[in-house]
Amino acid sequence: MLAAHLEDATGYDYDDWMEQTVVQGLDLVDLEVAGSPAAGYRGSIRDLLAVGRELLAPTLIPEELWREATGVQFPGLAGILPGYGRQKPNDWGLGFEIRGQKDPHWTGANSSPQTFGHFGQAGSFLWVDPAAGLTAAFLGEKPFGPDHVKIWPGLTDAILERFADRGGTVR
Repeated sequence: MLAAHLEDATGYDYDDWMEQTVVQGLDLVDLEVAGSPAAGYRGSIRDLLAVGRELLAPTLIPEELWREATGVQFPGLAGILPGYGRQKPNDWGLGFEIRGQKDPHWTGANSSPQTFGHFGQAGSFLWVDPAAGLTAAFLGEKPFGPDHVKIWPGLTDAILERFADRGGTVR
């Protein structure tokens, strides 16, 4: 639906807009598009981190749109966070899940409430913690499951701890 809305708003075919604006704008070199924008994109860790850096310090979209996309859209809405159970609230922005005060959560216990991102059935994730000035990505080899639920929070906490003394520099 987002692709159709984008076509209406811009007057461009979605694939053309993505190529001209995002792929070229972020110098994505390994992106493969096969199917739906919701689940049909494949790329390298390099490309995924380029997206993460853009989300950490946007250059392609106005700040107002970034704030809307990464801010809570339906405050107080409860829901299920796959693998982590029922969350109240289960905050979401425009396509990004927002950490807020969720517990348990796939990002670490030390992630700021402003942390946002996405993980998927492919066993991969991308998160951005604006308060820490960090973004991280993981590309998995096996579908999301109990091992991810167990490992990801500790991995995130280790990343945050490792870079905590770097003064929040964009990486």
